[in-house]
Amino acid sequence: MRRTAWIGIALSILVGLPAIGLVAAAASIDPNRAKPRIAALVEAQTGRALSLNGPIRMEWSLRPTLSIADARLANLPGGSRPDMARVERIEARLSIPALLHHRIEISRLTLIGPNILLEQVAGRPNWVFQPQDRPRPGTPGPATGDKGGFALAILAAHVQNGMVTFHFPARTSVIGLRSLDYAHRRWTDKLTLGGVLVYADFQPFTLHVSATPTGGTFDPWTTILQATAFDASLAATGSMSLDGPFALSVAMRAPALERLNQLLPEMRLPALHRMELSARIRNGPERGDLPIAGQSTLRFDSADLGDRVPGLSLSGVALALPKEGGVATASGAGRYLTQGFGFNATLAVPVLLDGRSLEPLALDLHTDGKDQDTLSLRGTLALADAGYAGFDGAMTLKAKNLAAFRPIASPALPALTNLSLRAGLSLPAASDRVVLRGLALSAREGDLSGDASVRLGGAKSVSGALRSTRLDLDALLPAPDPSPRPAAGGVFPNRPLPWDMLRGPALDLSWRADIVRYRGQDWPDLRVAARLDQGRLALSLPGGLLQGDLTVDAGQRRDVPVRLAVRTTTLALAPVAGLAGVPGRVDGTLSLSLQLAGKGDTPHALAASLDGSLSLSTLGASIGDQALTALAGPALKQLGAPPPAGGRATIRCLGVDGTLQDGVVRLRSIALDAGALILSGSGMIDLGKETVALKLHPLARLAGSRVAVPVVVTGGFSSLHAGLDASGLDKVGLLIDALFGGDHPKTCAAAGLAPAPG
Repeated sequence: MRRTAWIGIALSILVGLPAIGLVAAAASIDPNRAKPRIAALVEAQTGRALSLNGPIRMEWSLRPTLSIADARLANLPGGSRPDMARVERIEARLSIPALLHHRIEISRLTLIGPNILLEQVAGRPNWVFQPQDRPRPGTPGPATGDKGGFALAILAAHVQNGMVTFHFPARTSVIGLRSLDYAHRRWTDKLTLGGVLVYADFQPFTLHVSATPTGGTFDPWTTILQATAFDASLAATGSMSLDGPFALSVAMRAPALERLNQLLPEMRLPALHRMELSARIRNGPERGDLPIAGQSTLRFDSADLGDRVPGLSLSGVALALPKEGGVATASGAGRYLTQGFGFNATLAVPVLLDGRSLEPLALDLHTDGKDQDTLSLRGTLALADAGYAGFDGAMTLKAKNLAAFRPIASPALPALTNLSLRAGLSLPAASDRVVLRGLALSAREGDLSGDASVRLGGAKSVSGALRSTRLDLDALLPAPDPSPRPAAGGVFPNRPLPWDMLRGPALDLSWRADIVRYRGQDWPDLRVAARLDQGRLALSLPGGLLQGDLTVDAGQRRDVPVRLAVRTTTLALAPVAGLAGVPGRVDGTLSLSLQLAGKGDTPHALAASLDGSLSLSTLGASIGDQALTALAGPALKQLGAPPPAGGRATIRCLGVDGTLQDGVVRLRSIALDAGALILSGSGMIDLGKETVALKLHPLARLAGSRVAVPVVVTGGFSSLHAGLDASGLDKVGLLIDALFGGDHPKTCAAAGLAPAPG
């Protein structure tokens, strides 16, 4: 607004000053001989050189008119271009009676095709002139002329088809002047300026300015400014000075603020609808300072902010600042995707927005509905030149069910209920990092505490050290399918593994839980540490009940290598049996040692490449008949033995030992002693082909005696079948006590799982 007002005030001075010497030219037989004198007079008045490149013509009448073509006024030294103003043609209508009083009075000045540049050169505005005979601006009254004592007065001016360029460090803007009219009868009278302007060839807008001097030219002018564009209106009243100082009361209405982006595209004005603004603003103490805001209010009915934050809209928003340096308040409602909310906020606004400051901020959000969830922020907001420079404070969140926010946040949000969260919160501007300090989360399903940091910009990362006293995964995870089926395409399908997820944010997390409940069992002292950088994952269980390591190098784009090592001596059998699909209840603990290494981009390729070893065993476990039948069903069927009955069976020992090479598991020993069923054997499992070939020696009680017969189990994972092995025998028969020593079997002892029977 201030720069637009300068157009009219500066225009008559910048371009009209060549008329100082028009009378001298008129007195000559050839007016063109007066060019040097005209240029000298203008330079004396402005301190700038004037170039008159076209011819000068005089039309004599009672009101003689002088015309000059192609005139140029020099810019300050070091400006972005040599000339500050260019004019295709100047026409000046002169007053003959005024010459008798040593006045060059131009009753009407017409400028055709002016091109004006407004800029600051070395901190000095080029629209402020320094006459050679007046060292300092501010002297009241009109400018004086040459030694003859002539004074210049321009009573009215008309500009047609011109342009003004505002060239400043932040941006360059161009305003076209379709028409502009100026009137100023005397130096002590009101100056008026009005016209139709065009910004960047879009729809024209109107501008009207009136200014009344309070003293000299460079003293404050009482100013009224009005502008309309795209159904928006702006009015400003107050005082302005040619060299910068101003104090204005501003009022603005805009049915659709975003339409003004056609005039000011670099401002990226938001889509505020039915907006009303009133504000008092004045200049800062130093040239170039941001304006100082006084009593101000802003209201709008609705706002679509989807171009800033997808899915965000606001409604019924009111902002108010009571005075300079006061506390601003804001309130309203909104919607983010599917969730409605309301908000209230307060923020201290510094008097001077330039530089850095720390201001207290309070923000409260609540969701719509009967059971409102709430989010509160309290802390200090850092500002730098009126821009965001960071936040440091505390956050409080209360939610009935966190899963309700999955549609607007992330599907990965856990289903925590009766959630309460408190944490110190830092949001530094430079690092794009969210820092949580002293995190304390409690919910019905568990708790979490510690410190964490999330980097959102640039190289995204998550780091932290967290602790839980209890966590119920059974309540958070979906219930398992009671009858799991092989995935489409086999147990190990050919669909791509999610290695791309490992090529994203970096991780450095540690977590320790006193008790984790999973599959109905409590897992005490569970510890996890995860590091991920540039696709290389290192996951470790450094201590407690379960120990192990997993490494994945997804930095390689093909054939991603994977290594897994697991060690435990007291792992609960129930969750392991559940993951393996064993039906019924299984109690007891398991000793497990697993070393695997492979590479691949699909589950099938990875399984078919595995090398390593495995060993598992359990002593004194308890298993249901349903589970026992599922484990030994093929062998019992071939023996013609009925499934064991009696509810539950005690597993005296269970052990498997083997090696892996190129996806083939070679089981060197299989041993099971479950009282009613004793079994030993060996075999192979081809993970790539998903086939099984086992040779088992079951021993069951038939007709009061223990009998054994070799059984071969073969086939695919989903289509196993068993048959009696008669190789080396003349006929199929029952071999009593051939392998197991009668009623004193040595199965577990032979496998090293139990001492030999006495």
